[in-house]
Amino acid sequence: MGAHNNVMGAHNNVMGASTGKKNSNVMGASDVMGAYSPSAVSPAQYGPTQTSPSQVAPAQVSPTQQYVNTNVSNTVIPVVHPSHTTNVNKHVNTFKHYFPHTQSVVNECYNQHLICGRPPQNPCCPPRHFGY
Repeated sequence: MGAHNNVMGAHNNVMGASTGKKNSNVMGASDVMGAYSPSAVSPAQYGPTQTSPSQVAPAQVSPTQQYVNTNVSNTVIPVVHPSHTTNVNKHVNTFKHYFPHTQSVVNECYNQHLICGRPPQNPCCPPRHFGY
């Protein structure tokens, strides 16, 4: 395909194609019998239709389309997270210490008896001025 002659869809001598050259013997191209041309003077005349034998071109292969089938298999895996709680009951004894204090008053009374007679004078006695 593409570079072969006498093949449908190729460049030269093909029915329905145009080579861009004058007198290219292509049916339907310009300057062919029956085509409009300012120099044409006589009405168009058609001959019998000629059919060439079919030719087989090499196969065209498109890129492979990719399809994906996804199969899902579910597995359940148990995961155990153990925990423990210890409840602690605390009993608190509170000892409150008091120190009561009392007071008492003791009134003491002392008696001194001094003998302050004639000399020698007792140093504890004050001098008297009463004539003794």
